[in-house]
Amino acid sequence: MRRIGTTVVAMALALGGVAAAQQPAAAQVRFIHDKAGDSKGGFGDIKRVRIGHAAKWVYLRATPHKGSFLGDFDDYWIDTVKRNPGPEYVVTTDTDYGNWFQVRRSKRFGHYGKVVCEGKVHLVPKTREYRFRVKRACLGKPARLRVSAHTIDGSGDPRFGDWAPGKKRFGPWVKRL
Repeated sequence: MRRIGTTVVAMALALGGVAAAQQPAAAQVRFIHDKAGDSKGGFGDIKRVRIGHAAKWVYLRATPHKGSFLGDFDDYWIDTVKRNPGPEYVVTTDTDYGNWFQVRRSKRFGHYGKVVCEGKVHLVPKTREYRFRVKRACLGKPARLRVSAHTIDGSGDPRFGDWAPGKKRFGPWVKRL
């Protein structure tokens, strides 16, 4: 009986450690809030984007408004150079054909070049949130960054979807802690 209890405690501690690893221990966190009902075509209405900037990772969590879903393909435009209007990077998620993301270089809200990094997107069914983390090294290890989020429907037509905080506008700067 003692061995079973010890095993259960060890498993609980191990699982707790995995859950804790998903969130930054020390990160500056900022939010982008977006109003309801401003998506084009009624699709992918963004409510909030949470950005956490930690020592090794940038954490992104996107939440749709109630009754809506995020896009099948979403772009998270990352500005890392304050003197340059940016963005320097784009993180593209695909939750239609698999739950993954790719990081590419960007110029004037365009995709170009080879994939710099890849990773998994975690979907939270209850809240319909997308959660993922990007290695800071994939973004040039910036001291600060800001994000512009864009949802896109399954057709890939960028005219449909939503921008947060607004079309080709960025949220607040988030410093690395």
